[in-house]
Amino acid sequence: MLTADPTAVLSGLELKARVHALMRDLDEAGAHVYVPRRDADYAVTVGLRMLTLRRLVMEDDGLYTPAPADLPVLRYYANAIEHLLPAPTGDASFG
Repeated sequence: MLTADPTAVLSGLELKARVHALMRDLDEAGAHVYVPRRDADYAVTVGLRMLTLRRLVMEDDGLYTPAPADLPVLRYYANAIEHLLPAPTGDASFG
């Protein structure tokens, strides 16, 4: 999501929709997806907050972009679950 196009600017709603789709893909692929409080919106909100607090993601007026200097860290996290996803069909990376 954030690493596929590091120049993209995404709203919180766009990010949530993409993460929800990713969570569905992971679940359909048989991966265990932990959802705290059984609330996917809460999970995404907290995850995004942690990324912004760690300054891996920058937020400006509700719009999010990856911190350019920390793209390797974001890619590391994305790669940590990539093996759980179905094989790509020629589409861009999910990260």
